[in-house]
Amino acid sequence: GTTYQALGDWRRALAYFQQALARHQATGDRAGQATALANIGGLHLERDALAEARVAYEQALALVQASGDRDSEATLLNNLAAVLRAQGELDRAAEHLATALATAREVGNREMEATALSNLAATRFDRGDLPGARAALEAALALRPETGDLLAAGATLNNLAAVSSAQGDPAAAVDYYERALAVRRQIEDVAGQAHTLYNLGILCTDLGDFSRAEIALAEAVTLDEQCDLPQISRDRKALLEIRSRRKRT
Repeated sequence: GTTYQALGDWRRALAYFQQALARHQATGDRAGQATALANIGGLHLERDALAEARVAYEQALALVQASGDRDSEATLLNNLAAVLRAQGELDRAAEHLATALATAREVGNREMEATALSNLAATRFDRGDLPGARAALEAALALRPETGDLLAAGATLNNLAAVSSAQGDPAAAVDYYERALAVRRQIEDVAGQAHTLYNLGILCTDLGDFSRAEIALAEAVTLDEQCDLPQISRDRKALLEIRSRRKRT
């Protein structure tokens, strides 16, 4: 199932996941059932079939809670919260994430703790709670050296920049973008670099630092072209606009 999911053939992937679920149900393997249901939920979430994803995740969650598998419970609470957030049920999503966070801390799962904090930050941002979002992201960032997940660290720094900018703190936003860029360069995350450079370029444009904006956007476009990234048209347009503004000034 996971192979066909990676290939984008969701119908075959779903068929194999459902076959696995049926086998585990026949043998009474609750852990296997939970895994199959989680896979089904993830597949539905990937294709924006939110109602189906929610049903699968809720069934999987009930199974792992009954078995006492706390790590899997924290993971599924995170996944279910993602569905609830997409459905606009922000309060329930926040409740699930708070439980996931407490569970992750209880079992000492730092990676899951950081993930729950990042997801909680996104939910708070959607609710307009910018200080709460920033606090959650800063807490997640503090865990990243321990987890060693530099890809996630880059994303957290990028998100911190966005929240700081929304709070009217451009100096902090620029600093976070530059730190995110350094991490993404370190791990050769080209798509992440291009994304951060675009964000930095737009922020510098808003701040009136057109020279710095042009440098960032030009580098973003170069990376887009090298790797045929999907946002190339948007980034080229932003670069042309900043060059036009510089000529006028």
